[in-house]
Amino acid sequence: MPNGGESAEVVPLQVFIERIILEMDRRYEQRFEASQRENAASLLAAREALQAALTASEKAVTKSEESSTQRLDAHNQLQSKLDRQAATFSEKDWVNDKLNTITDRIMVIEKRVAKFEDREAGMSLTAKLIIGVVSFAATLIAIYFTLRRG
Repeated sequence: MPNGGESAEVVPLQVFIERIILEMDRRYEQRFEASQRENAASLLAAREALQAALTASEKAVTKSEESSTQRLDAHNQLQSKLDRQAATFSEKDWVNDKLNTITDRIMVIEKRVAKFEDREAGMSLTAKLIIGVVSFAATLIAIYFTLRRG
């Protein structure tokens, strides 16, 4: 009576070992099943997380593509506008030719103005000389007539 008055069951060693093995086998089976359930739950959670990540990634890619498309459209519109504007610009060679022509004309006009001013200055000088000579002659004549009377 080792356990306070209870009688212990006596079983042969083979039966005892078989019971221990069966009990261990049952525990291993329970652990395996629990592990399988946990693995299945983990796999399901991983699949759901992966699906959510893929969905979010697809949305992000779609938004990025739309944004890129809008930027490219805006860029193309700006490029088109700049091309239309550039078509209205004059070519550099043409502008340089016109500028040289205008410069040549200005130089011709400046020469003409200078000649005109020289002629005008010459005419003024000639007119002054004539007026001076006429005035001097008139003074001499006036002096002559004044002296003759007097």
